Amino acid sequence: MEQEAPAKSVHKQFNNFLNYTQKTIDFFESHPPFDDTDEIRMAAIKFFSTQYSLLESEMKTIITLYSLPPSEISINDENKWDSIMTLIMFKDSTASNAFLIQQQKFSERYGITLREID
Repeated sequence: MEQEAPAKSVHKQFNNFLNYTQKTIDFFESHPPFDDTDEIRMAAIKFFSTQYSLLESEMKTIITLYSLPPSEISINDENKWDSIMTLIMFKDSTASNAFLIQQQKFSERYGITLREID
């Protein structure tokens, strides 16, 4: 069995994850509010929309840079990679923290214990 080229495999996985993220947004948007505040559903939509936006913009650029032949990678490309990765980490952690805060409020309101997933 022939293996896919790494760049082609990355593009395939990227498209799969992009589709999965859109389906997740559609899922939350298609459901009615859980309660009168609708905070947890809206927080989920905002979180996954941020993830989708990151995929469509910053991650798409990262994948383009990753796909370059090594001989064509410039110092500018390396610097671009570093700055985009920093931006991705900032946007992702900001979205994750905001979603976690809403999950904590929701869990307190309904007496649910949150725990880390191993």
